[in-house]
Amino acid sequence: MVTIIKPRSKPLELIMMEYLSYRMEFSQSQKRHLYRLNSGYEGEVRLDQWYDNCPDHWLVLNDLWLKNSTESYFQIDSLLITPRTAFVLDAKNNYGEHHLLDDRWYRCSDSKEWTTNPLTQQKRCETSFRQILQNSGTSFPIVSKLVFVNQEFTLYNTPQGLPLLLPTQIKSFFENMKMNDPGPAKPTQNQIKLANYICTVHMDKSPYSNLPGYDFEGLKKGLLCENCKSFLAPPVESCRSIVCHRCGHNEEVKSCILRAIEELVLLFPDEELTTDRVYQWCKVINCKRRISRLLGEKLKRVGYGYTACYLF
Repeated sequence: MVTIIKPRSKPLELIMMEYLSYRMEFSQSQKRHLYRLNSGYEGEVRLDQWYDNCPDHWLVLNDLWLKNSTESYFQIDSLLITPRTAFVLDAKNNYGEHHLLDDRWYRCSDSKEWTTNPLTQQKRCETSFRQILQNSGTSFPIVSKLVFVNQEFTLYNTPQGLPLLLPTQIKSFFENMKMNDPGPAKPTQNQIKLANYICTVHMDKSPYSNLPGYDFEGLKKGLLCENCKSFLAPPVESCRSIVCHRCGHNEEVKSCILRAIEELVLLFPDEELTTDRVYQWCKVINCKRRISRLLGEKLKRVGYGYTACYLF
């Protein structure tokens, strides 16, 4: 299996959008945005699965946010560095039948044109990465590909020579790479140098975000079921577990409260975490002492009494 230098994690914006979707009413555009975020992440995870049987000396950096010489940001879903080549791979999770006509992409079902041309985006990303490569002090040929990872995707009228990998082509693409690259027993110094440089210029957080406006008072309060995300009924005060009346999922009350605290901190990172605030957020936990005791066990307390707040 390849060596993962930068593993993939669920995007922060997607996590926050999911949290908000349970606690506020989304507009149609917000629902579409959440769907696109989730679909994009699922596509990236599908791409990652193709690395399972690849050589150990190949290096992979996932979900990169970089900045080119004009101070413009660009994203790379997956950067694969082999001894001979740097592959810039952009995962596409589209499904259904589509066709190309004069460089325009259309859905066959309704003849609706794609809002953006993925080849234009891919070319812009490749050009920006070339600038990054020059600054790294290394030299690699660059191959960039749009990788359509969904087996239910079909593209008609595809001209030859386009930098695309359709679902039926992905397997042979990786097999040919492995066949033509016996490689050394370990990564080369050039590979390591480029990977280390990319890690230093990568930004941990996306510079773009499209979260809806929200505040504490406007969000629905309560504990969410870990399994189905429905709101839970109050547990019996002396009981250590809580059962979802919708799906029957059983979870420790302590674990459920801790998940709610993580959610609260992520949505309101600049506000103090107090027993009273967690009590309001959880809603169905009737005993403040239970919450205070849990906060004291798992978090660092600052101050005492009613002024006490807690830190992760």
